Amino acid sequence: MPDDSSAAHGIAEPTDVLDPRHYVEVRRQGPSLRTLPLWCYTSPRFFEAEMERVFRPSWNLLERLDLVPNPGDFHALSFMNIPLLVVRGRDGPRFSGPGDVDLRVSRMRHDGRRRRSRHASRLTRPR
Repeated sequence: MPDDSSAAHGIAEPTDVLDPRHYVEVRRQGPSLRTLPLWCYTSPRFFEAEMERVFRPSWNLLERLDLVPNPGDFHALSFMNIPLLVVRGRDGPRFSGPGDVDLRVSRMRHDGRRRRSRHASRLTRPR
């Protein structure tokens, strides 16, 4: 792993990705404001820390309802490395009413990941 001196320039990942010193320039106001260091966009450790501290403890907006306008429509997406399906129900899932939207963990083995929005007469679990 690169030493922290190259990380000071925002290029190499530092040993402690959550050290506040790495983000001083990000918190500035006006023209001296800077973006996150470059390693933040490629670091698996930063990604894990961001998921743990930012996304898991709070509500997150995932998609727009207009992507599944009709009963039977579904939309595939990934959030925090979890494949998900947004589904507009025909008769509604077990705890919802007709036409309600449900979020499910995707277990699709076919091309649902390639075509993000589709229509299905029914969704079945893989066996």
